[in-house]
Amino acid sequence: MYSPVTMSRNMYYGSNFWSAYSHKLKRDVRFYSDLEYEHWLLVETNSDIAVFCEQPLKIAYEFEGKNTHTIFDMWVQERSGKEYFVEVKYSQEMRKGNKKYNRTMKQLEIQRAWCEENKKEYRIMTEKEIREPRIHLDNMRLLVSLTNHFIEVNPYQEEKILNLINNGCFSVSDLCSSYPSIPLRDIYIILSKNIFEGRIQANLDNLDFGYKTEVWSDG
Repeated sequence: MYSPVTMSRNMYYGSNFWSAYSHKLKRDVRFYSDLEYEHWLLVETNSDIAVFCEQPLKIAYEFEGKNTHTIFDMWVQERSGKEYFVEVKYSQEMRKGNKKYNRTMKQLEIQRAWCEENKKEYRIMTEKEIREPRIHLDNMRLLVSLTNHFIEVNPYQEEKILNLINNGCFSVSDLCSSYPSIPLRDIYIILSKNIFEGRIQANLDNLDFGYKTEVWSDG
């Protein structure tokens, strides 16, 4: 298990600083670009991921005659035990002609070599993988915003809804009709909690989380 490397907020990253609470880790997390934060939204809401660490490891190296370092953006471990390191980059920084190209490619080379030497999987995530489809990312953003309300879930209401979902695929509208005594807000929170925990699935890749959202159980 890794711990976040201490980084200065304004050392490199200007004002694109994000601080949030991770329900998965039960601690605050920090990110130094919009894209890093959005990548975290996907990791935080992925029920196949057991644990992660942002800015987990620093590697020293030389670039253009100067000593410098690189820090991985994230380490991830899935429930299966599989683990990997992630670097989050805007794709334009990996295009020849971009002012950050040489430094970026050297950084990626150093990280990849370290992972190969230490027999770790290495992944590069760009805005193409993180922001597409946009609806999915927006739904995960909403899911994260609701995690603070999971403690409010009524176990009796939750059991009733899950018992119904275990018998098939239902829309939010269906659930409202089946249980008119349960407020819509409570239904959304119950569904969000169980999607987050991997107990149920939902069609959140191509439809905003709402009345038409369908949920089902794989169990």
